[in-house]
Amino acid sequence: MLDRMRMPSLDTRRLADHIMPALQSNPRDNPLALLYRLGEETEPDSRILNLLGSIGIPEGHQLHVKSVYLDKSDEGLVPLLRESRSKIITVAVDDKFDGVGWQGFGEPSKVASILPLWDADRLFGFLVTGSNPRRPIDEDHHQFLRDLSVQVCSVAASIITAADAKKRAEQLKQKLEERQKRVDFMAQHASVGMCYINQDGRISWANDEFWDSTGHPRGEEEQYNLSWLGVILDDDRRKALATWNRLRQGERVTAELRLKKKYIPPSGDPEPATLLLNGFPTFEKDVVTSVNCFTTDISNLKWAQAVEARNTAEALEAKRKQEEFIDLVSHELRNPLSAIFQLADSIINSSPMLEGANTTEADMVNTIKSNIENASTILMCAKHQKRIVDDVLTLSKLEYTMVSVSPRPIQLSILVTESLKMFEAELLENGIKVKVNRDPEAGEIDRVICDESRVQQVLINLITNAMKFTKTESTREIEVKYGAVLSDPRRIISDNINWAPNKSGMVDLTLSPEWGLGEPVYLTFTVMDTGVGMSSDEISKLFSRFEQANEKTSIKYGGSGLGLFVSQKLVEKQGGEIGVASIPGNGSIFAFYVKARCAEAGVEDKRRPQPARSSRSLSSSLLINSGPRRADLDKVSFPDNFHCPICFSEQLC
Repeated sequence: MLDRMRMPSLDTRRLADHIMPALQSNPRDNPLALLYRLGEETEPDSRILNLLGSIGIPEGHQLHVKSVYLDKSDEGLVPLLRESRSKIITVAVDDKFDGVGWQGFGEPSKVASILPLWDADRLFGFLVTGSNPRRPIDEDHHQFLRDLSVQVCSVAASIITAADAKKRAEQLKQKLEERQKRVDFMAQHASVGMCYINQDGRISWANDEFWDSTGHPRGEEEQYNLSWLGVILDDDRRKALATWNRLRQGERVTAELRLKKKYIPPSGDPEPATLLLNGFPTFEKDVVTSVNCFTTDISNLKWAQAVEARNTAEALEAKRKQEEFIDLVSHELRNPLSAIFQLADSIINSSPMLEGANTTEADMVNTIKSNIENASTILMCAKHQKRIVDDVLTLSKLEYTMVSVSPRPIQLSILVTESLKMFEAELLENGIKVKVNRDPEAGEIDRVICDESRVQQVLINLITNAMKFTKTESTREIEVKYGAVLSDPRRIISDNINWAPNKSGMVDLTLSPEWGLGEPVYLTFTVMDTGVGMSSDEISKLFSRFEQANEKTSIKYGGSGLGLFVSQKLVEKQGGEIGVASIPGNGSIFAFYVKARCAEAGVEDKRRPQPARSSRSLSSSLLINSGPRRADLDKVSFPDNFHCPICFSEQLC
């Protein structure tokens, strides 16, 4: 029987086809047989026994178990199989074998033996065989079992090993294919570019991200030696070639390269895209055969770094300007404050002089005149300080969006006239000629609804600047034009005006109910002077916070550098714009417009025009603002270019 168990020539045949026919050929020595194959372990304690063949066991018998867990089941002979995993065991035939169709003599075996089938250190099955009922169970019987076990294991091992090897090869091939698919899938969908470049510089493979991020054409006809250099920005090609040479020499290289492809940032103009390149060579026998490259688009990062650098520089510059502004404001406030202290002290010390026994009437008049002049200077210093404080407070409110626009009905002509009244003494003092005209291209609209205080604040700032830069010139003239148009306010203003960039956006506040239902209108104002003028570089700094036209401005003319910045914010808040035109040595033109509404019929201005002051009242005003030289109206001497600050005629009204 053992001779019949020859090594199979074909590994593909089943194990039972080799073992069971040999056992069946000698039924007397094998009246009963069961052949089990042990499957692979997928989980702990989960190996399955499969019945490959049987002799003498009918279908449905309790020992005819086709498939069962070796470590979990107690069916049939499974407990005995577990016991025999490491050695051959022989058990007496008991009632479990009732109903078996014994082969050979037809007599039941006295014992049954279980042979574990091993291949090296791997258990792959069991063979259960019944003994010859007419032979003794002696050493010859046990030697027969050992020889049978060796032969069966040898045959089974050759079949199973070959089958397993093929199966494992197929599984390994499948795993490699699946792994390659996963690698290809990951490479094609990676967020970084990947490519292989041959020694001659030709791209042999690249993923989608590489083509998309670099803008390199994908067609085969577009692949040639160093074709990838075509996507590099011309200024970076030398750097790219140096990087390629280092890679070919076996170095690992990291470099940033700019591309011809444009990056569209969240804000600002398009700029060249930037790639971060990580490259390393592939060696075969210490020779570089190809180069592997990983590319990452860092355009957004570079843009963010540049923005952060600009913001940092701007913040540092703003801090520097703010510190200069604090120093400047402190200086501007301290100088007039010192003058106030000195003049007030002079007024106080004049009291003993008036009470002296030898004081004459002329001395008293001179002392009073001197005190009046000192008081006038104190008022002028206080006004100067108030303008600076008002600018700072308005700026603070603008920063925290606390400035509100409160519309009310007014007369446009009265608003301009009252704005100029504030400067009547200073205009007379400096001999500045002022003209006020309604713009001839504007309509006759005079009664409007607007925020008088905010409009007046801007107008006063422009007039103050015009006076400041005109009073030291040989020709001292200021012209103020105003008007109201229903649309396109820029058309009646000089074409040469450089309008300040509107950073707040145009907001139409006149749509709220408090503005009424009058027709929308634009109020236009132009202030022209014969001052020193400005260059284009100086104009570009005018509307910046804490900025003046140049560093000498604050030294020669004073000021905080806030007036025009605040004016721009106030104009933007009222839906308008502000701008300037100027030529060095030829004066400047400042202009602005704001959105308003025409006053509806029946809506009266609560501030009625006041009657002109009498000569006596005006004389008193001039006396206060101009000192002892204007103590009496008849003694007042006016410059040749004098104009009345109220009616602007050549004589005082």
